[in-house]
Amino acid sequence: MLLRKHVHKLLSTYYQQPHSDVVGSIQSSPVNFQKILGKWHWQYIHNKLYKNQEGQWLTPVELFKPHYSRVLGNFVASEADKFKEKSDYERV
Repeated sequence: MLLRKHVHKLLSTYYQQPHSDVVGSIQSSPVNFQKILGKWHWQYIHNKLYKNQEGQWLTPVELFKPHYSRVLGNFVASEADKFKEKSDYERV
């Protein structure tokens, strides 16, 4: 029972924080992925981004901008095109 109360206290404290304190944002220009020399270089850039960002973590959209948003948008658009040909009954 004590562990449950402790976890509840930690989670409620975490979720009561303002959004800007939790989800970070990158203040610098986007990463140029064509110039990354390998895994070690990406890890160096990744660590540098996390040290300089505001908040506790970064979303994939922030890390891989503008590429992640474009890929996600293209996927949603291509999936939506598939549903145009189907009736409402088939979508459900």
